[in-house]
Parts: sequence; structure tokens; C-alpha cells
Amino acid sequence: MIKDKNRAGFEVTDYDVRRPLFIDPLIYSTYLGGNGGDEGYGIALDSSGNAYVTGATTSTNFPTMNPLQSSNAGGHDAFVAQLNPSGSALVYSTYLGGSGDDEGFGITVDSSGSVYVTGWTSSTDFPTMKPLQPGFGGAEDAFVSELSPTGSALVYSTYLGGSGNDYGYGIAVDSSGDAYVIGTTDSTNFPTMNPLQPVFGGIEDAFVSELSPTGSALVYSTYLGGNGADEGYSIALDSSGNTHVTGGTSSTNFPTMNPLQRSNAGGHDAFVAQLNPSGSALVYSTYLGGSNQEWGYGIAVDASATLTSPALPAPPTFPP
Repeated sequence: MIKDKNRAGFEVTDYDVRRPLFIDPLIYSTYLGGNGGDEGYGIALDSSGNAYVTGATTSTNFPTMNPLQSSNAGGHDAFVAQLNPSGSALVYSTYLGGSGDDEGFGITVDSSGSVYVTGWTSSTDFPTMKPLQPGFGGAEDAFVSELSPTGSALVYSTYLGGSGNDYGYGIAVDSSGDAYVIGTTDSTNFPTMNPLQPVFGGIEDAFVSELSPTGSALVYSTYLGGNGADEGYSIALDSSGNTHVTGGTSSTNFPTMNPLQRSNAGGHDAFVAQLNPSGSALVYSTYLGGSNQEWGYGIAVDASATLTSPALPAPPTFPP
């Protein structure tokens, strides 16, 4: 409620005067960085209210606490930090990177407190542990890493990419510890397994990959794209194991299934797609956009998205 040009106030209706009344909705807010450039790209919460953050830093004095990696290995390093529920202290904070450039984009946490991170790296010496892909594929690779609940050890850490440019942007984990990653690739030899779309569509494609709980094997991994530029940014799981993804596409033949919007409305459209639990079929896939430029950057699933996949019509036609 405006009092005058110099004062503002709140008009409070009846409330229980025996309980504290909080007007300011801000619980905490803090800087997190050092003497260089620091960017936070992903955040997750556990059931206790701890916040887990990933991003990238060029700082040589980024705030660390009980670190897995205590110093910047060169250029941009990814970082992973856990803040306590009040935001007043770091539980742990660590660099994660090699001698090239490394950036963390997606982060999630499982029920035991293990943290899963994805991003991209140009480092040939990115920290690996029991890797699915031990060697750098070329140009820039996605990475997938699981940190122990204390942040003091890697459970696994692996490259995920081909000979081109590969970026991991979103990650989710199921109750069994399988990690699901979405990103973007222009590699014609991106690692695939039981793919929905086995071949590269053109320019750049989204990818969706499921890693086993140990990170040692791909359950499935697939391209998802058409003849234009397709980027995958966000991923979510429902309780039946269906995977929901979003991103952007300039393709005129992006794979669709039971679409809300059958065709690209012009320029660059967002897309929304659901893959069945095995990653072998699209439940639905649709453009979502108008005559200008649209991208989908975030996706979430509510509790009603729990039914098993219905019987599906004939599979979509993918680009040759």
C-alpha cells in the first residue's frame, strides 16, 4: 500500500497475533564469488532445504569449503557448492575442472545427498572417475559427474561426447540412481545406445541420455532433432520413468508425435517432448511458438503425470 511518494506500507488483515508476522519474503540472499568472473547456472534443493549450486568461475580465490578440488586448474572451472538451509554457511564448495575451460550448467540431488552435475569441458584432463568415456572426444565435450554427499569425492565422472561440440545443460535422477542428461551436440558420432533417433539430423541436435547408477554404461542415448539447429536445455522425470524435455528448434522437420502444434511457426520455436521409460518412443512431441523466436529453458512435471505410456501410433519419421 502506497503511503506517499517517500513511504510504502502493508495493510495486514486479521492474523494470529500469537505467531510471528513476517513481511519481508526474502529468506536469504548472498554473493558467491571471488576476484574473477563467477556465474551460477543451476540450483537444486534437498528435503532439508540445503541449496546446491553449479556454475563457472575464473576466480583463483572462489570461496571453497571441504573441497574436492581446492584450486582453479585453469581458465573457466566449473564449481559445485552446498549452502546450509539458512544460507549462512557453506557445507562444501569446490572447483571442478581441468586445464581448459569447464562450465557446470545442470545440477540435481538424490535422496542420499549425492549430487549430479552436467556441463561442458574443453579440458583433456577433466577429473574423471570410473568413466563411461575416459577420453576427451574433441572440441568440447559434455561431462556428467556424481559427487558424494560430503562433496569430498567423485563417485563417478565421465566425458560424454563425440568429435564435435557437445554441451550438457540439464540433468535429473531417478530413485534408482540413473542419471538423465539433456544437451546439445553437433557431433555426428555422439555416443548412442538403443536410440530413438540413431542419426544426426543436421547443424546441431538435442540429445537425451540415461546413465546407469554407476555411471559406467548408457541405458539409452539418442539424438533428437531435425534439419536445423536443435538445442536441449531442460529435463524432468515423472514417477513412471517417462522423460520430459524442452529446448529450441529451427528445424522444419523436428520429430513430432501427437503434437499440440505440428509445424514450425517461423524462425526458432520452443519444443516440448515426452519419451517413454525406455527412451525407445515419443509419447508426444510438439513445437511451441509463434512467428518470431522462442526457446524452452525449463520444465517441471506435476503429480498427475504418473500414468504409464499409452499405446503409441507409428513412430515418427526422422531425417536421413
